[in-house]
Amino acid sequence: MITRGYLIGEIIDELSAIAQQVETRCRLGLTDLNVFLECFFRDMLNAATQDLQLRNLNEERSNEPGLDLGDDIKGVAFQITSTKTSAKINHTLESITPAQKSLYNEINILVIGHKQTRYDGLNDELCNEIGFLAENNIWDIDTVAARCLSLPLDRLQAAHSIIRKDCARVRVELEIRNEDGRYQTMIEDYIEAVPKHKVGTCETLVNCIREKHSVEVNVADYLNGINTLVSKLRHLPRITRDVYGILLTNFEEYDDVDLTLNYAVFKRKCRYGSLDEELVILGEYGLAEVKQPDDHRIGLDSPKIVINGSYGNVDSLIGDLVEYVKDRDLQLHRMIVDIDLSSL
Repeated sequence: MITRGYLIGEIIDELSAIAQQVETRCRLGLTDLNVFLECFFRDMLNAATQDLQLRNLNEERSNEPGLDLGDDIKGVAFQITSTKTSAKINHTLESITPAQKSLYNEINILVIGHKQTRYDGLNDELCNEIGFLAENNIWDIDTVAARCLSLPLDRLQAAHSIIRKDCARVRVELEIRNEDGRYQTMIEDYIEAVPKHKVGTCETLVNCIREKHSVEVNVADYLNGINTLVSKLRHLPRITRDVYGILLTNFEEYDDVDLTLNYAVFKRKCRYGSLDEELVILGEYGLAEVKQPDDHRIGLDSPKIVINGSYGNVDSLIGDLVEYVKDRDLQLHRMIVDIDLSSL
């Protein structure tokens, strides 16, 4: 059971990590915050403060002067900043328009980081005009975290959900390029590498077929068919190739062209939760598909997984491949996953 202490601890840890990133950026002169971060803190402030319904003022008007978030009903507004200095606070107060002053009777500044211990350089005239007090109206990450400590459980869970949902994205948004111009998180690092495929000449495969079945077959036709198969495999995710390889090693029937197995039985055997999604992908690439029985009356045949056996001019290519691999005691499943058909 997730305890209140666990929720609070994770909120504090994540907010502290964000503050540390922002302060690192500030030391490097990177003080900009984008709309996504403003929206994240809008949601956190709405969860951490009672009855506020802040909206992002910059979503309606880019770079709204002075203020970023506002609750027009409660008359409360915030500016979100990464800069904690008195000069920044004064600049913000100077930027607030007369219309904003009449609409919002409480104006706060949220420093994404840690605020100064003292603000002796604030402009008294600006502060007095709107009733701005540094000790009350300058917030930082610690202020938000402290507000979460006393939240009722349902609101604490809401704040924790925001952290879990968006914090990773916030951390990514705050990353800094390294000396090579790369960010720590790059989508290309999450793209699965395609293994370097290997294809033999198919002469060994063809010679085996000739000797075993006393038929004349064309090496070029088999090589063309295998290359067509490989071109499809190279587009598939590894897990999809994995499923295809398992299908080839578990087929039940062969009609000299296609290989089939009972869909319901195989699904019971294979507990992989996304099997149907993989079968859809295999179908889109013409490798295998689920086919319903011709007669849909209850009690008749189950659906079948049909593995396409024909490629190019060779109707029996997959059947011949499976037979060849079995005779040579090779690991077909691994060959498919690695796209290594060099033994042909």
